[in-house]
Amino acid sequence: MMACTFSCSQLHSRNIPVQVVFGGNMDGAIAQRASGKWKAEGVNSQLTAGWPKRENRPVRALWQSDSLHDLPLMAAKTVPTDDLQAVSRAFIEMGNNPQEKKILANAAALVKWPVNTVFVVSNGREYSAYRNF
Repeated sequence: MMACTFSCSQLHSRNIPVQVVFGGNMDGAIAQRASGKWKAEGVNSQLTAGWPKRENRPVRALWQSDSLHDLPLMAAKTVPTDDLQAVSRAFIEMGNNPQEKKILANAAALVKWPVNTVFVVSNGREYSAYRNF
């Protein structure tokens, strides 16, 4: 049994049988695999990298997609431009405000990301791997 996300299409294209099951969230899917409920799961590699550090259990990658940027913030086309710019600015500027920087650092510590993790401006090219998939 396997939980999967992006990697399902890769497995299907190689005629590897997959039974899709609900894992709750990525940590839940990893924990259920670790408990023997299934043999593998498809998860975000950066979150997976933090799991063995938190749980002191090994994880082995069987397949990895092209690199994908974390947490893309997207908006519907119907969002007014002024609102879109204000929200974008708020996320981008979080790294400049000491109190908001502390929030980012706490979130990064929780999932074992680098302490200096911040939101960055994208021109869209960074997400071509999503579109290609």
